[in-house]
Amino acid sequence: MIGKRVWVLGPNPRTANVVKAAVNYDIIHAMQAIGESLTLVESEGVDANEFVELLRSTLFAGIVYTSYGDLIANRRYHPAGFDISLGLKDLGLAEDIAAAAGVELPTAQALRGVFEEALADPELHDADWSAIAEITRRRLRRD
Repeated sequence: MIGKRVWVLGPNPRTANVVKAAVNYDIIHAMQAIGESLTLVESEGVDANEFVELLRSTLFAGIVYTSYGDLIANRRYHPAGFDISLGLKDLGLAEDIAAAAGVELPTAQALRGVFEEALADPELHDADWSAIAEITRRRLRRD
């Protein structure tokens, strides 16, 4: 066993796929939130690494904010650990599951746009999925 605990979340084996898609959906949101909040504080001259240290030392000590926070703060997206196209695929899985269940995911369309813009960018298309944060950073520079 790799994890600390085995989670039994129901009798239907399909539930494991739904849970995995939901976890990845949360990771996508966390990376987007890191990108947005970094863009916000960087616009005021705050050092990205210091801000990520603040996040992970206070309310966001988990692995997502620690590992992806560092990648995003330092713009270290190559080589990809998990590439953007796979992240978009996982987003699509969450969207498909939600549609089949009649559940609305209000932020999914905005996230899809960020992934599609990143995939269309020659500098980002083969980057780690955390590089979606650069789309927000670039939008600030264009405004």
